Amino acid sequence: MTTLADLEARVAALEADRADYRAVLAAVGALNGRVDTLAQRVGDVEVKTDANREVINAVGEKLAGFETETRERFDAVEQKMDDHHQEATGRFRSVDDQLAEIKDLIVDKLGGRGQ
Repeated sequence: MTTLADLEARVAALEADRADYRAVLAAVGALNGRVDTLAQRVGDVEVKTDANREVINAVGEKLAGFETETRERFDAVEQKMDDHHQEATGRFRSVDDQLAEIKDLIVDKLGGRGQ
């Protein structure tokens, strides 16, 4: 037959066991809350990351447009410089030819006087 002390010991063991389960359940509840908070933070980070990615992509597209426009303008400036260089070269040749003609005329006139 079970004695009162045995019953009290069993009750104490059951109460301790229940207390352990309550502590475990409380810990699980707290951990669940922390997991939910972390999940929310991860979600916020993902939203911010997506927003940043969209902004970076938009800036990249705008930069690519500026790069294309800058390249076109640079090419146009180079072409104009080449055109002006060719025009200037032609004018210098024309001036050289005119100076040669003037020199020939002077030599002819001076040579003709000396005879």
